[in-house]
Amino acid sequence: MSLTYGVISITALVLLGACIIVDRKKENWLRLLFVSVFVANLGYFLLSVSETLEFALMSNRIAYAGNVFLPFFMLMIILNLCGVHYPKWLPIVLSVVGFAVLVLAASPGYLTVYYKAVSFKIVNGTSLLVKEHGPLHILYYMYLFFYFAAMFAIIVFLVKRRKVSAHIQGIILLSAVYIDIIVWLVEQFRPHRFEFLSIAYILSESLILVLYSISQKYNIKRRVICVWTLVFTGVGIALACKFVLPQDPEYYLFSLIRSFIYMGMYYAWGRIVCHGIIQKVTRRCIGGVSVLLVFWIAVSMCKHLVFVDNVAVVRYLWYAYYIPQILIAVLGLNIAIMGGGGENVRLGKGGMFLFGIGAALILLVLTNDLHQIVFSFPEGVPWTNASCTHEIGYYLIMALIALCGIAISAIMVHKCRIPRRKKFTPLPFLCVFFMIIYGIMYFVDGSFVRKYLNDMTTYGCLMVAVLFELVIESGLFQTNITYENLFQSAAITVQLADCEHQVHYTSEGARAVPKEMLVKADIAPVMLEQSVRLSGAAIRGGHIYWQENVSELLSVQKDLEITREELCDTGDVLKAEAEQKAYRLHLEEE
Repeated sequence: MSLTYGVISITALVLLGACIIVDRKKENWLRLLFVSVFVANLGYFLLSVSETLEFALMSNRIAYAGNVFLPFFMLMIILNLCGVHYPKWLPIVLSVVGFAVLVLAASPGYLTVYYKAVSFKIVNGTSLLVKEHGPLHILYYMYLFFYFAAMFAIIVFLVKRRKVSAHIQGIILLSAVYIDIIVWLVEQFRPHRFEFLSIAYILSESLILVLYSISQKYNIKRRVICVWTLVFTGVGIALACKFVLPQDPEYYLFSLIRSFIYMGMYYAWGRIVCHGIIQKVTRRCIGGVSVLLVFWIAVSMCKHLVFVDNVAVVRYLWYAYYIPQILIAVLGLNIAIMGGGGENVRLGKGGMFLFGIGAALILLVLTNDLHQIVFSFPEGVPWTNASCTHEIGYYLIMALIALCGIAISAIMVHKCRIPRRKKFTPLPFLCVFFMIIYGIMYFVDGSFVRKYLNDMTTYGCLMVAVLFELVIESGLFQTNITYENLFQSAAITVQLADCEHQVHYTSEGARAVPKEMLVKADIAPVMLEQSVRLSGAAIRGGHIYWQENVSELLSVQKDLEITREELCDTGDVLKAEAEQKAYRLHLEEE
């Protein structure tokens, strides 16, 4: 357990660094939240390696220093994110209350009001405090319940009043709070030796980091930092769960948590990637890869954790492993072929032919019990992967995967070259290199990979996702990642607003315009100060407004008006002269 706490503490520290880099608005409450999570996890780690009761109590106080103020910081973040105005005295009062609760929680060792009795023991190399709650311990429960209830009520109220800018924002906020509430409730009614709140806090701050990345509209550098930080967070928590020993009572629960974290990570990655890719077919193919990664992890979880004792179900789950392996290889090759194409690129006949071959091989492996062309089994023993013999069908599947991998590498070498130079983007090829090294070391007895990273399904999925992410970041596919920077550097002054006239994007040089003026611009152009004309038009999902400097046009218009007045005066004079001339001629005729 000590190693698990250590990995979680390092993950919290990395998230703190990422928060400082990504948070361009320098939100103090956000940074304090990340500091408190790190302090809480550091306290859990120090407690797990304690050797004396005094050091264990000190570590427990450090953990409480983070735990007590963490819900306070999260509440303030929710209020700021949702634009809720609160009185200036509120943070001061909540800080004083939090400090009082911290003093109460730090009293064990000096007083018996929080813990009646406390002792120290070591179980399986992990130090634990055996605590008997005192009469005032319920105050801490009331303190946490107040914050959880307040956060939940505020989010629900703002969602109903539509003061949350987007549905996804409300979902993320509710998820961040729900995780902590559920884990806290489970820990109160279920005996445990591991503080699962340490993982819940990491997940909550990761969701909040995602929310800030959405609300602040980061550029490509901040997007890369945010994505890879979240990947590191998911991998860090999963590795922490991996280090739990099988004999520990929490091993089964940790294994489930690890699997669900991976599935959530791949699903979120797929949504983020698909949101940015312009090519429709490529977007669908990469979304399919994301779904296959989730399916692969789910099949592995069911095989090793759910249906362990059912030989027939386990065998078919083993067969199902080859569905994502074959389809990811086929999709990867099609994606590589379409890379660098136009916005309307489509699958060719070759791509459809590859899908046909993949479907035939999948059908072959799923019906193996009928013909045993892929795997054969000796008589008298259970049909499992431990007793099978590879047949011609298996080698056909491996040949397809290998050929697709070689073809993908060759196409990437050709398409990832830097224009007009012999060099190419190295990161995707480093990932391919590590995949090859991992595959070799996996079959070497006693190697680091075989000893600590022996879950090929997990790390295979991870390296596939990393490879696709690196290829996307290399610019091989058309994405809208840099559209905001392009919009900012545009020569025209434009604003994009939603249906409620809330401005979300403003190009450089465009002035801020009140909402009332935007509404008027929907009907007819509006003149602003300094000879600037504001015009608007409806677009899908909102409105577009552009500002034009019409000073030259106004100057020309003014000159034309002066000329017209002069012409009018000249015309009047000429008309008067003509009338006088006509009158004179009339007199002469008489």
